[in-house]
Amino acid sequence: MRRLLRSICFVAVACVPLAAGTHSAAEVGDCRPGAIERLHASAPEGFAIYQAIKDKKFFLSWISCGEAQRGLPTAVHESVHYITAEADAFPLVQGGQLKRPHEVSAFFAPQLIAGKFRASDFVTTYLRPGSSSSSSDFPLSAR
Repeated sequence: MRRLLRSICFVAVACVPLAAGTHSAAEVGDCRPGAIERLHASAPEGFAIYQAIKDKKFFLSWISCGEAQRGLPTAVHESVHYITAEADAFPLVQGGQLKRPHEVSAFFAPQLIAGKFRASDFVTTYLRPGSSSSSSDFPLSAR
């Protein structure tokens, strides 16, 4: 029984380096080039986002060598926000872009919706004509 336990302990200790991962020396130092290659091979749409972003440092800042997916989903996701803000348009998966609609263009004028709320300081301050600067439209600073 002791011999079996000793053998199990030896095997467990011998396998610790394998459980830590199989990263090459290059990946341990800087995994970003390998991560970009992996993105290109595995997710062409994600790689297109990498190609489209002008600030490559922004994209690369989201890569995390300690994660199994290298942070690539987050890098692509956050870069889409970056590109959207920069171009004022949404990048499309198949290429091209869709112009971003005005953020408040579909809202009703505040004075038109004030009656849907119970009377309160909020309604008086922000929605009613006379005391509200935004009763007829949302302020330009919100656009």
